[in-house]
Amino acid sequence: EAHAKLHANLHGHKMVTLKCLWCDKVFNKPRSDSFLDKKNKLKCTCCSPHCRGTLSREIQLHGITNEKQLKNAARSILLEQKIIEQAARNEGLLEDPRVRVLTSEKQAQLYGSILSRRYASEHPITEEQVRNRYDSLLSSYDPHEIKFRHILVKTPEEAREIIQSLKAGADFAALAKEKSLDQSTSQNGGKIPFTNIRNVLIPGLAEAILALQPDDFLPVPFKSKLGYHVVLLEEKREVPFPSYEEIKPKLLADLERLQTTEFLNKLQEQAEIIPEPPH
Repeated sequence: EAHAKLHANLHGHKMVTLKCLWCDKVFNKPRSDSFLDKKNKLKCTCCSPHCRGTLSREIQLHGITNEKQLKNAARSILLEQKIIEQAARNEGLLEDPRVRVLTSEKQAQLYGSILSRRYASEHPITEEQVRNRYDSLLSSYDPHEIKFRHILVKTPEEAREIIQSLKAGADFAALAKEKSLDQSTSQNGGKIPFTNIRNVLIPGLAEAILALQPDDFLPVPFKSKLGYHVVLLEEKREVPFPSYEEIKPKLLADLERLQTTEFLNKLQEQAEIIPEPPH
């Protein structure tokens, strides 16, 4: 049916321009059924082994290895592409400025992906690079994590008043819901889940909390650029850094992404941009 529709779309032209389903080679045929075989399938005049092999290898990456299935899958993919392309040409989409912009963007993304993969295959990440990345992360890692609650207020007087209430037996979570200015934590009682102390963004706060014992609170308000904090430590623990073998796949993927970014950035830096002359 697809072949018949394609034939119907092309039938109004004296000459029909076709492309090889394998390699995109362009050839012309007179308006007739001569570009269809007896089974109403598109004929191809080149179909070189190189073209077939290239597409077959791409399809094999998706788990298809049977020779007959490879050929059928390749022909199906290419035929679908050509039918869509011909329909788009008939509708004038290839001349639509918006379509051209989108096509150019997708083309650039595709070229960037292919160039990046080619560069990565020629410059594979080495075991030494992965190991060095691991050692760097390990040397800067702090195993300490803390789980705590906090109440943020504007003035030191408010913070001291809350501390006095806590000493008298007031419930920390209830006070956080009532008085805390931190909208992201106030409704859950000011609770902060286990967090590595390196990820606590307020300078000095994590170290001050780490010095406490569980269920203790800071005896004085902690000042930051946000205001004044009243803090209660719930738990603290040490989490060892993952072993090299555990984290190696992630490190390798991270390094490959970094390599791709650096490669594409370098292409832009080295590009010679020549402004168009004024009309």
